[in-house]
Amino acid sequence: MRTKPTCGSKSWLVAVLTCLAFNGLAADTPESGEPATTVRYSRMYVDDQQVSHFSDDELPLELKDYAPPANPIAVHTLENVDSATILRMPGNSFEDWHPAPRRQFAFILQGTVEVTVGDGEARRFSPGDVVLLEDTTGRGHTTRVVSDEDHVAVMVPVTAGP
Repeated sequence: MRTKPTCGSKSWLVAVLTCLAFNGLAADTPESGEPATTVRYSRMYVDDQQVSHFSDDELPLELKDYAPPANPIAVHTLENVDSATILRMPGNSFEDWHPAPRRQFAFILQGTVEVTVGDGEARRFSPGDVVLLEDTTGRGHTTRVVSDEDHVAVMVPVTAGP
């Protein structure tokens, strides 16, 4: 029987990703019961005209003996990561146009946000969603908390990869 982990582990990145996995992180889970082979995420990027867009991508997962003697699990290691920021935005709040302050992953923990990019596309992100923000130049994007509850996310800067 799997039990939900506590989110107070000393290894913050492992704890965050584990908590997301137990809370419905978007993963391709085959019906066969085999481990997922990828984790889906949305990407925000800027084109040559400095207009931001969305695209969809996947992080590959590899079956590893991650925590022996536990069974092997599917993992993806984020390289070049050494910090994280937890942010909280009040329910029903709005942030006007702004670029991302750095290239970073957002792991959504609470609340629902609607993000609109420069080409006009809007997407909603809820707990368990993962977004790679790369729109660090140009007009950027807007962020609206569309839930009554506060929006909470863990922002993990990345310098290479994903």
